[in-house]
Amino acid sequence: MGVTGAGAAAFSGCAPHAESARGAALVYPQKADTNKRIQELIDQYLIGNFAAKERVRSELEKIGDPPVGALAKALENDDLWLRGWAGTNLLKMKSPEGLRALKAALHSRNDLASYEAAQAIATLGDRGIPILVGALRDGNKDVRFAASTALRGIGTPALPALDEFISRGEGTGREDAMRAAGGIRAFNLTLTNPGMPRLMLILKHEGPEMRSAAVIIIGSKSDPAALQTIVSVLKDDPDPGVRFSAAMALGDLKDRQAVAPLCESLLHDGDDHVRFESAQSLMRIKDPAALPALQKAAGNDMDGNVRAMAEIAIERMTNP
Repeated sequence: MGVTGAGAAAFSGCAPHAESARGAALVYPQKADTNKRIQELIDQYLIGNFAAKERVRSELEKIGDPPVGALAKALENDDLWLRGWAGTNLLKMKSPEGLRALKAALHSRNDLASYEAAQAIATLGDRGIPILVGALRDGNKDVRFAASTALRGIGTPALPALDEFISRGEGTGREDAMRAAGGIRAFNLTLTNPGMPRLMLILKHEGPEMRSAAVIIIGSKSDPAALQTIVSVLKDDPDPGVRFSAAMALGDLKDRQAVAPLCESLLHDGDDHVRFESAQSLMRIKDPAALPALQKAAGNDMDGNVRAMAEIAIERMTNP
């Protein structure tokens, strides 16, 4: 039985899907109509204020079976919530079609879609690990970054697959796998809170992720050797990520003896992030002796973020 008159107008754009026991037509939106409606809602969301965004979120979440194409497109959006909504719904499908769409997004040339797809696949746990490890072979560094970050988030269960990948000596992705495995082991290290002898060995013999974790742990200890150990790392470690951690740890210590090495780092370290963190740590220590170096950095540093951080530090130190 068809729908006529006012009923036909009410269900414009819909098609009969099934007949009830009484013979009345049950009508549902066609996929094309749902695709169109989702795109309309996303357009409203992107230009709306906070209240409008909340309303659109509620409407999108009520769409029970969003088409794969619409979700795959939403994965490429700049908005974090929309990407999360799309990834979550692709997983909810629990179907080969949804997983294929996530795999395609993971290997796409859109870094936002790739990252969100990797995070969604990581929620599959053991089932997601082989997919993410396989993505470490991708020639696109953004894809490898997304996969290694997701594997790092999975944690210890991902270590056997990562170690096997590393042991095969594959060129593409090996460094990404090593960073992911190192990050997992570094996090595990923070849970064990080892003593200074073990931490000193890590600083001499382990990879950058483990050295960074060791520096942060040393900074949390009330050990007389902590300050000089971290200063040595800030001056001499070849990895900028480890030096960044050392600058941050010195800020945590809030010891005025750290001011001179932090000023040296602020003015002369070759890495923008390390200089930025040095300025931030000097701000936290609040020693006026740092002002000349901060003023020089505020006026002369080649990186705009470092200059801005130095200016903020000067403002907070001179107007507490």
